[in-house]
Amino acid sequence: MRVREFDVVSFTSPASAGFCWWGSACNLWPSRAQSVYPIGGFRKVSEQHVLQFTVIRMEASRPVTVTPAEVARALTATHLVSDELLTQR
Repeated sequence: MRVREFDVVSFTSPASAGFCWWGSACNLWPSRAQSVYPIGGFRKVSEQHVLQFTVIRMEASRPVTVTPAEVARALTATHLVSDELLTQR
């Protein structure tokens, strides 16, 4: 697919005790944000910490063709098997 932006969201609080009935982070297991996501053509433009979440926004100057395998190779703190790659058109 051709994209100009990647947003990486990681959950930075401790894991739940196995039961949670309310909240946006309910029943999520923590994932660590990487300092760098080496995906060709993209640069980090912002990093925000919102409650227990870290949101990293990366942009390319023009649309770049990227495959799920290329994104998977850039991940060192997690794996696509454990997490999700969501796309929006």
